[in-house]
Amino acid sequence: MIAGKSASNERMERQRGCGGSKEDKTKSLDKSGVKIMVAEELESLVTNAEVEPVGKSEVGVARKTVKRRQPKPGKGLVSRLQVTARDIEILRFINEFGFCEMPHLDKRFGWNKPRNYQVIERLLRMELLRHERVFYGRPGIYRLTQKGASYTDLPAMRCVPLGNYVHEVTLIDVYLQLRFLYPEARFISERQLKRDKFFDGVGQRGHLSDGFLIFPEGKQVAIEVELSLKGRNRTESILKGYGGEFSIEEVWYYCPEGIASSLRSMAAKMPFIKVYDLREFLG
Repeated sequence: MIAGKSASNERMERQRGCGGSKEDKTKSLDKSGVKIMVAEELESLVTNAEVEPVGKSEVGVARKTVKRRQPKPGKGLVSRLQVTARDIEILRFINEFGFCEMPHLDKRFGWNKPRNYQVIERLLRMELLRHERVFYGRPGIYRLTQKGASYTDLPAMRCVPLGNYVHEVTLIDVYLQLRFLYPEARFISERQLKRDKFFDGVGQRGHLSDGFLIFPEGKQVAIEVELSLKGRNRTESILKGYGGEFSIEEVWYYCPEGIASSLRSMAAKMPFIKVYDLREFLG
C-alpha cells in the first residue's frame, strides 16, 4: 500500500509540475512576471470577447426592436398632402370654365414637362381632380371633383358639353390671350355670370356673353366667341340688345374670317361692336 500511495503521489506531483496552480506560479514569478501574466490574461479576454458569437435569438430580438410597421402603398399619403394657395389657384382656373386641357394649364401657369404632370398627378392623388379622355386625337381633359370644387366659388361641372366642346376650348384660348394682352383686367366667365346673375341677358332668349372683361377704370367689355353664325334675325336681336345695355361699352367678337365678314356687315352702324379674326388673334 505504501508503494501504491507513493506512485499515486508521484503522478500528482508530475501533473502539478506540468500545469501547476496560479497561486504557485504567482509566488514563483517576480514583479515583471506578474505584469506579463496579467497582460496575457487581458489579451485572452479581449480575444474571446471579439470572436464570441451572438445567438440567432439575440439577433432576432435586436431586429425586432428596430423594425417599424410600414404603411400600405398609398395609405396615409393623401392625408399628409396639404392644399396650398397655388393648388387653389389651379382649381379655380379650371372650374372657371368647367374643364380644360393640359396645354391650357401649361400656358396659364408657365409649365413644362415633367413639372406639369407632377403637379396634376398630386391633385389627382388628393382626389381634387379627375382626368378623362373625351375625343380621339385630342388631349385629355381635367375637371374638378366635388371635393375639389369645395375650394372654389363654383360647383363642379357634372358632364363635359360634347356638342359645344370646340367652342369651350376655343374660349379658353381666347381668355388666355386676353389675359396676356390685358393683365390688369379681370375676366368673368359665363359660368360665373350665371351664378352671380351679373347680366340678365340680351336679345329675345336672354343671351349671355361668353365672358366679360372688367378694366380697373370700370370699363366693361362683353366677349363673344362665334364659331358658327346664328340665324340673321337672332344675331341682329343680340346686337340690338347689346346696344340697349349702357353699362357695356364694347362687344368684342372673335370668329373665323367668313363669319367675321357677315358680322361686320350686320354691325356696320354699331361702332361699339368690334369683330376680330380668330386665327389672327390667337396667332
